[in-house]
Amino acid sequence: MAPQDHPPLPIPAELVPASNRDRHINVGFEAYRPIRPLTDKVRAENLLWHSLLHAGQLEAWDDPLHAIQRRFGVDRSIWGVFVDLQTGALSWELRLLNDQPGAALGVLDSLRAALRPWIEVAPGLDALGPYAVLGLRFDASTMASGRIPAIELHERDADSPHTLVHRVTATTREQVSRELLREPKRHINEVLPAIKSSEFVDFAARPRVLGRVMIPELFACRRLHVAKRPSCDGLCFSGVSVEQLSFTYKRFEYPAPMLEFLTANQAALEHLLFDVAIEYREDDGRIVYPKTGYYGSF
Repeated sequence: MAPQDHPPLPIPAELVPASNRDRHINVGFEAYRPIRPLTDKVRAENLLWHSLLHAGQLEAWDDPLHAIQRRFGVDRSIWGVFVDLQTGALSWELRLLNDQPGAALGVLDSLRAALRPWIEVAPGLDALGPYAVLGLRFDASTMASGRIPAIELHERDADSPHTLVHRVTATTREQVSRELLREPKRHINEVLPAIKSSEFVDFAARPRVLGRVMIPELFACRRLHVAKRPSCDGLCFSGVSVEQLSFTYKRFEYPAPMLEFLTANQAALEHLLFDVAIEYREDDGRIVYPKTGYYGSF
C-alpha cells in the first residue's frame, strides 16, 4: 500500500531532544562519538516511541519503559524494533548491561522491581550464573498477559569474539544464538568463512546469494555480528548511518508511517549510528528474510 493510502499518525509536538549529556553506545554497549554536531538533533529513542505508537502500544508501554530508563539511567540500555516481513507485525527488545555481576540474579532484580507495577519478568526464576547482558523481548500481546516468561542472557569471555545467547525461564534453558563479533573489513578472513558455514544457505551451490546476505549497502559498518540460530542465520550491521537505516526501511518495505516519520526527522538523527539486524535462510533457492530490525540507545 502506498504511503498516501495510510491515514497519518499523530506525532508528538515535541520529540526528545539530544543533549551533550547523551552517551552514545551501540548494540554491544561500545561507546562512540557522534558523527555530527548536536545542534537541532533528537535522540534515537524517538524511533522507538513512534514504532510503539504505530503498533497501538504506546499507551501500554510508555510508563513501563520510562520506569526502566529512570531506574537504570539514560543511555544505559539498548532498544530494538523488529518487523516480521511476512505479517508486518512489530516486536521489541530491550537489552541491559549486567552491572551487578555479584548478585545472584544480576540486573534482573532491578528490572523486576522497575516493571513490577505492570508485568512479571521470568516468574519463578531464582538463580542465574554469570552473564554480560540481559535481553527482554515483548510484542503486542505481552502486556495483556501480564508476564514475560523468558529472558535472554548474553554470555561471553572478555578475550573472546564469541557470544552465546541462552533463553531462560524458571524451568528451561536453551541456546538460541551463537555470535561472532568482528570488524567486517579488517577481519574479512574470519567473517566470510563464518557466514558461509551455514545450515540454512548452500553458498557452495549458489555463490551469488552471498551478496543478498552481506548486503553491500550495509556492509560498510563498524562491527559485524554473525549469528547462528536454530532456524536461521543472522547478521547485525553495527554502526550504520541514518541514511543506511533509511535504506533498510525501504529495502525491506517497513510500514509506511514508520518510513514517513524517519524521513521527516532524518536530518535530526544524522549525528547517530544505528545497528541493523537481519535474519535469513534459503527457501527454494532464494534468500528470504523472516525478520529484520534495528537498535538504538535508550
